[in-house]
Amino acid sequence: MKTLGICSSSIIEGKTIPENLGYESRSLFYEAEKIYDRVYLIDPVNVCYDYSKEAKLPDITYNNNQLNNLSTLIVRSTSGCEKPISLLARTLYYCGCDLIDPIKRFNGMRAGKLFDPLKGFTKSTMPETSIVFNEKTALQFIQKTDRHKGFPVVAKPEKGSKGEKVCLLKNKNDAYKYIKDYFTSKFSDSALLFQKYIPVKDEFRAFIIGGKLIGLVRKLDISGKISRNAAQGGVFIKAKDDEMAGFILKNVNTKGIVGVDAVRDKQGKLFILESNRSPQWRSLEKATNINVAAKIIEFAYSRVTSRK
Repeated sequence: MKTLGICSSSIIEGKTIPENLGYESRSLFYEAEKIYDRVYLIDPVNVCYDYSKEAKLPDITYNNNQLNNLSTLIVRSTSGCEKPISLLARTLYYCGCDLIDPIKRFNGMRAGKLFDPLKGFTKSTMPETSIVFNEKTALQFIQKTDRHKGFPVVAKPEKGSKGEKVCLLKNKNDAYKYIKDYFTSKFSDSALLFQKYIPVKDEFRAFIIGGKLIGLVRKLDISGKISRNAAQGGVFIKAKDDEMAGFILKNVNTKGIVGVDAVRDKQGKLFILESNRSPQWRSLEKATNINVAAKIIEFAYSRVTSRK
C-alpha cells in the first residue's frame, strides 16, 4: 500500500479539506489521489508521537491514523511551524518514509535567505550582499555605502516572499526612509539584506524536481518595480536558455523540489538571486503548460516503487 502525506504550515486549525488550501497544495492532493492508495493532509501541530522503550520504532498518530508506514512525505511551507514539521519529517525518515526534500532542510529553523549569500560568496554566483539585524547597523551600512558611492542598492527582507518589501534604494535619503519603515513593519524581526544593484538584462525562474529542470520562464517587468515576481505584477513567458539552465543546475542544490530565481546582467554575467524549497508555480504553469503537481507526484511515486 502506497501512502502520501502532504504537510504545510497552512494546514492548521483543522483546514484539512483540499478546497481550503492554496493552489499548490490543492493540486498536489488531487494529483496524488490518482495514483497513491491514500493521501493525508497533515496538520503538523496535531501529530502525536509515542516513543516507547518496548517498540522498535516511534508510534506516530494523526487523527486516529497511523503514519508509521507512510510511503512519501512532501512538505510545503514551514513558516511558523518549523519545529513540529522538522520533528515529523525526521521521525518519519527514521521510520523509512521517503522525504522528497533533503533531510537537512528540516532543522527546526525558519526558512530564509541568510545562507544563500554565504553559498553564493564561495561560488561567486550571487550579488554582493550585506546582512543586518537592527536599525542601528542598517544605518551604519548606509553611511558606509554613501561614503563609498555604492548606491543604488537593493533592499529585501530575509524572510520575505512574493517580492514583498523588495525595494531599489537610489540614495541615502531613500535608504533612511526605507529603514525607518522596515523596522516598524511586520518584517521588523527579520534580518535585512542589502545587495549590490545588478543592471538586469534577463531574469528567470526555474523549477527543478529531483535534479531535473522541468520548466524555465523569463520574467518580464511591466510594473516598473524592482521585483519581477508574479505577485508584484511581473509576467512569465516560456524560455529556452541552455546557458542559464546549465548555470542553475551547476550552482544550486537540486535535490527534491526547488524554485530558483536567476539573472543575466547587461555584461552577460549570470547570478543566482535565491532558491526556494516551497516555490509557488501557478504562473510558471500557465506560461509553460506544464502540470507541475503531476510532475512532482510522478517523481515521488517513482521513487517509492523503485525502492528495494
